[in-house]
Amino acid sequence: MNTFFRLLLIAITVSFFMGCKVVDKPELIPAWIEIDEFKLVTSGSSEGADSEKIKDCWVYVNSNLAGVYELPARIPIFENGATKIELFAGIYQNGIEGLRDAYPFYTSYADQMDLQPDSTYKVTPTIGYKDGLKIWIEDFEDLSMNFVKSADSDTTMYKAKTPVFQNLIDGDAGVVTMSSSTVLCQMQTEGGDFFDIPKNIDIPAYMEIQYKCNYEVEVGILTKDDQLSSFVRTPLITLFPTSNWNKSYLYLSDVTTLYPAADEVEIYFRVYNTKEQNNVEFLVDNIKVIYAE
Repeated sequence: MNTFFRLLLIAITVSFFMGCKVVDKPELIPAWIEIDEFKLVTSGSSEGADSEKIKDCWVYVNSNLAGVYELPARIPIFENGATKIELFAGIYQNGIEGLRDAYPFYTSYADQMDLQPDSTYKVTPTIGYKDGLKIWIEDFEDLSMNFVKSADSDTTMYKAKTPVFQNLIDGDAGVVTMSSSTVLCQMQTEGGDFFDIPKNIDIPAYMEIQYKCNYEVEVGILTKDDQLSSFVRTPLITLFPTSNWNKSYLYLSDVTTLYPAADEVEIYFRVYNTKEQNNVEFLVDNIKVIYAE
């Protein structure tokens, strides 16, 4: 290529790029939603205490998932003007941080908001339980309790009351105490009316439980069908010692799915004192077994 054509090509190239304008799309300035916590409101004795352990907020903007945020949260919303915001309460399934879920039995909070750029909107979402749920409750406030000891237990559960027990969270509680000479305590429901509990891993059934313990406690399901003369015990999770009251949402369908033919289902707590430890203590309150009717 001779010099003339080389210079002509350079001139055309320079002219082309000079004629092109790089246009940056302006960034949308978000509005901000601040959420410290959800407020759970229960309706009477049929729904039990308003205890919750909501860890996350699942955020939908105009019906599209915009993210999951650990509470408390400051959430950017990249929409301006009239915007539909829907917030769902998130929990740790079986108390495991890696198993986060929008709790299927709580209602959501929804609002049509007029969002303005770089403005902050403080929200405390109020939620409740959905309609059409079956909620079985043991809160230890009745004269009797819905748990009996198994035949092989060498101790039992009784009611914890103040002032003998301090720092109870909601009236009375259930308590198991064991010494080095007591080996096993298994408490189980009797006639818990869980025969219709879902037996499909994709259909949720949960047990909510508040507890405090200084020794490991096994929680699980007892199942029986026409072919079995006694219950099959299947562990679900182990509750580890905690000095403060804790709450967990236990996914019962992980176990019930294993026994699709079961026509009798009960729940149990089992403390097996293999370490021969003194002063073993397990306190429990506000137990709820929940699934759709």
